Amino acid sequence: MPPPKRKNITKKKGELVHSEEIHTMAQEGSEQVDDLSLSTTPKWAEDLAAKFERVELSFGAKIDQMSESINSLTRDTRAMLNRLNNAERRIGNMEDTVEKNTADTAKNDKLIHALQQKVDDLENRSRRNNLRLVGIKEGTEAANIYTLLSNVFRYILGRTGDTPSPEIERAHRSARPIPDPDQPPRTILVRMLRWRDKQEIVRAAAGKKLEWEGQRFSVYHDFSAEESRRRALYSNLKKTLQKASVKYGILYPGILMVTIDGEKLRYFSPEEAEKDLSKRLPKFF
Repeated sequence: MPPPKRKNITKKKGELVHSEEIHTMAQEGSEQVDDLSLSTTPKWAEDLAAKFERVELSFGAKIDQMSESINSLTRDTRAMLNRLNNAERRIGNMEDTVEKNTADTAKNDKLIHALQQKVDDLENRSRRNNLRLVGIKEGTEAANIYTLLSNVFRYILGRTGDTPSPEIERAHRSARPIPDPDQPPRTILVRMLRWRDKQEIVRAAAGKKLEWEGQRFSVYHDFSAEESRRRALYSNLKKTLQKASVKYGILYPGILMVTIDGEKLRYFSPEEAEKDLSKRLPKFF
């Protein structure tokens, strides 16, 4: 509750005036001053207000542009994220497929290798009765190659008189054009009727210098291309063993057998053979 108003007496021109009247007059004067200030705003204030308004409008436009740009970037980012998710999912599926295909490929490689070995084995078994005669002059067979081969086998086996020659199932020269006189003759391929006859001819021809009509020739087993390749890998080792006067032989499939001081050694690869023989025969390696 406001305190009671005191009536102060002020002396003005010989009269007494209450303080309330003085306060009322002050308020009226202040209101008149305010009305005067509002009705007379300075020019600089109006210019400043106008500039603030223009700045506000400019900022508003720029903020609208930035908002639109941000919205556009947001949309693009979402689209990119969706594409990345799709790409990640597809890559994951591809990785799973590749992993499965890799496992299948490894499995198929093992299967193919096993099948190749079986096919090679079957091919060599089908050639067990075959012989290859290399070096017999072209044309010596005349019209009958079987007569020629019967005489050649009798010569190899040392058979004379009426001793029969081993039976031949079929024979022909290798299927390539007839060479010129200065070129090596074509190989004669022979299939014997019996495997034992074939083995007997090979053993009899081993270590002999065979000649027919003045030209040297040789007798070999008829192996598959893969088995021939495996045996050819031992060529350098065979030369070394020959220099060392060491008995050796190559067994099927591509196994080198060496006899040193009565001990029979088997090697399944040229690398294995060279590593061990270099220790046993250091003078020749």
